[in-house]
Amino acid sequence: MKKNKKIIFIILSGITVLILGVLYYSISFIDNTPYFETDYYKNTIAKIDSSKKELVTFKGQLKAGFAKRNISPIIVTGIQAPSVGKFKDIKLAGFGDGKLATHVHDSIYVKAIALDVNNKTIILLSADLLMIPEAIVLKVEERLKGTGIDRQQIIFGATHTHSSIGNCVPV
Repeated sequence: MKKNKKIIFIILSGITVLILGVLYYSISFIDNTPYFETDYYKNTIAKIDSSKKELVTFKGQLKAGFAKRNISPIIVTGIQAPSVGKFKDIKLAGFGDGKLATHVHDSIYVKAIALDVNNKTIILLSADLLMIPEAIVLKVEERLKGTGIDRQQIIFGATHTHSSIGNCVPV
C-alpha cells in the first residue's frame, strides 16, 4: 500500500512540475512592447513612406461607376451545378476543416467602384468573403483581356467575414 502511495505521489509530482513548467514558459515570455516600437511596424511605415514617392497625381474630370452583384450560392440537396451557382457541399469560412452550409441566411455581395481621370482607370473590388481566392483573381484577369484594363489597375479586398463561404486555401 505504501509503495502505491509513493508511486501515485511521484506521478502527481511529475504532472505538477510539468504543468508549472508549461505555465512558466507560456506566460513569462509575452512581449509587451508597444506595437509602434516593433521592427515590423517600423518596416511597414518605411515601406508606406517609400511608396508615397511613386504616387502619381492626375488632374481632370473624375468619372466614377459603381456596381453590386449578389453572389450567394444556391444550396441544393440533389445534383450541383456550379456554373449556375448551385452547390451541394459548400464550406463555410472560419470552421477549420469545414462546416457545410445548409442555407443562406444573408446574401453575399461583390461590389466594385471604378474611378477614371483622363483615361487612367482604377477599380476597387470587394466581396463579402473571408478572402479573395487566387482562382477568382486569375478569372477576373482572364475576363479583362482585351478591355484595356490590366491586373495592376484592380485592387481586390474582402470583408474578411468568418460567416460566409470560404475555406478556399488549398491544403
